[in-house]
Amino acid sequence: MIRTARQTLALAALAGLSSALPLAAQSPSGGAMLSAGAAWSSTRGAIGSIGLRGEDILKSGLDAEIDYRGGARGEEGRLRLRWRHDLGDTAFGRSTRGVITAQHSRSDWENDGYDTARTRLGFGISAELRPGAGYHFGLFWQENSLSNLRSATSPVVAAETGHSDAAGLEAALRLGRVDHATLPGVGHQLDLTVTAALTGERRFRAFEASALLARRLHPDWALSFRVSGGTTEGRAGQAVSLHDRAFVGGRSLRGFAAGGAGPRDYLAGVTDTALGGRNYLQSSLELRRDTRGPLSVGVFLDAGSAWGLDGRPSGAGGLIDDGFSLRSAAGVALYWKSPLGVINVNLARPLAARPSDSLSRVSLNLLSAF
Repeated sequence: MIRTARQTLALAALAGLSSALPLAAQSPSGGAMLSAGAAWSSTRGAIGSIGLRGEDILKSGLDAEIDYRGGARGEEGRLRLRWRHDLGDTAFGRSTRGVITAQHSRSDWENDGYDTARTRLGFGISAELRPGAGYHFGLFWQENSLSNLRSATSPVVAAETGHSDAAGLEAALRLGRVDHATLPGVGHQLDLTVTAALTGERRFRAFEASALLARRLHPDWALSFRVSGGTTEGRAGQAVSLHDRAFVGGRSLRGFAAGGAGPRDYLAGVTDTALGGRNYLQSSLELRRDTRGPLSVGVFLDAGSAWGLDGRPSGAGGLIDDGFSLRSAAGVALYWKSPLGVINVNLARPLAARPSDSLSRVSLNLLSAF
């Protein structure tokens, strides 16, 4: 993944302050969108999805989003609500908004080895410092649960079965903008996020940064470079929980399954569980040709890793190797902008990987909107 859930949620509060931000910023008059899609990967098989998004419902400032994805190997669902109240230009900045967010999600995938659930509440202020620069500052509370462990799940994960919570402060800063979040052609963007869990059963501090640079080499050719990284440290002598670690792989590190590049408890035929890491780094360089028709073709080089666990944990496979090891993959990306949405097919060949890594050489994603 490019970002952990912490950074994604904090930056979502900035929606509407920059044209680079999707959905809410692009439909100021409000409305609803039904989406349906399909995906396939070599690790999770065929997946169907459906979602419903409402923006500025009844002109109340409330946005709602419901998503469900499922297949033969598992399912996940998410409900997210965001209420924004415009305060105008204030001492906090231009276009100041009070933002309240609430989210609940559940996940049950066979290859994860366990079920998870998360409930998160947030309250804060978002404002624009100048064109192309905005920030968010607020409070958060989050509860996570881990249950229904499979017999092959690592004992390192089993130690975290049950519920735990964290609460504290979060801040996000966004500088710059790009013309398109998924297929960027022009622009630059820097995102910084700081999180401090000061109370609750889990206490930690985290810093994350991501940058995107896109340039047109020719009207039909675009070069983009993405890089992101972060670190999390436990407070008050606590170890960083599985819920607060970073998992690298999937769309951000093509060629590897979600969570496939990082510390694992692996013993052939016994257990194969991703553990995540306190630190992560990911980068992607892509050269894309946009044709005059609906097809775009790109070549990419992705690299990244997650590393670092507290102490010297030992699992079913013995002592866990949590050292830094850069993984990489190269391949071809195909994008087809159909009347119903974008179809994306990635064909990747891992160049540097560990024997225990979970690979995904082919992935397909389809998003349709009605």
